[in-house]
Amino acid sequence: MIAIERNLGAEREQVIGLQNDTTMAGDNYLWLRARVSRNRFDLGDLLSRAPAVSTPFAAVNDRDLKSARDSLGTYFFLEYRSGGQTNCVLAFRQIDNTSRLLPAGTNVLEAMLRNCVIGDFAQALRPITDQQISVSANATVSATTGESRMLSPLAAPQLQ
Repeated sequence: MIAIERNLGAEREQVIGLQNDTTMAGDNYLWLRARVSRNRFDLGDLLSRAPAVSTPFAAVNDRDLKSARDSLGTYFFLEYRSGGQTNCVLAFRQIDNTSRLLPAGTNVLEAMLRNCVIGDFAQALRPITDQQISVSANATVSATTGESRMLSPLAAPQLQ
């Protein structure tokens, strides 16, 4: 729906607003931060940089997380069922630069997803799975110069 990005010097951050067709309070979003890290995924460390966790998820800790794997590795998530067909997820993952193009000077992409949908948990998790997050934004080609330009700085290295 909408993407907001900011340059944090050596890091890049982007928040992508997602559609919310439910009556659950709070916004659906995918938060991304490209940065340099030598560490493996650490939930507390990621949460120190990520936006505040929103409703219906009050507290997050390692022992409550479920995990799943796809072609990009492991991702972690919490589920919330509000009754009926509304389901929410809060999901986290870290992707390294061997799995996906990242902005120049970074080697990991941290991601946090808050998504409530009228549908199943697989549908709610889709934005953080390899079906969506591994795909770089399409490049546009300038009609005058013939140069390609990435639509999102978090989609690939910046062109000079």
